[in-house]
Amino acid sequence: MDTVSERLKEILQKRDITQIELIQMAAPVCKKYGIKLSPSKLSQYVTGKFIPDQGMIVLLAEVLDVNPAWLAGWDAPMKSLTSDDTTDERMEIIKDVFPRLTPFEQKQLVAEMVKKASKL
Repeated sequence: MDTVSERLKEILQKRDITQIELIQMAAPVCKKYGIKLSPSKLSQYVTGKFIPDQGMIVLLAEVLDVNPAWLAGWDAPMKSLTSDDTTDERMEIIKDVFPRLTPFEQKQLVAEMVKKASKL
């Protein structure tokens, strides 16, 4: 499993994005979620000094348009889930990632899915 640091470095290099550019790109999303992302905090994530929490991983994945599971270091597709994805593609990702979660995480995920579905 790769680290968040390795994945951040990879996507920044692949897309030719600097850390400062990423901070600028993230500003609207940070405002939307009420989360601060300072240049020093991002630098610490990129260098591996600190590991971002799950909320920050989701935020960075949204900004970078990548799959949060991939960014977190899991063996998952880099491509983010979008409205263009088919249900079959989403189910394949779930089938790939779900078994790698702990039983507790699996229960949490199922509970969250049931909760979201009940609001529809």
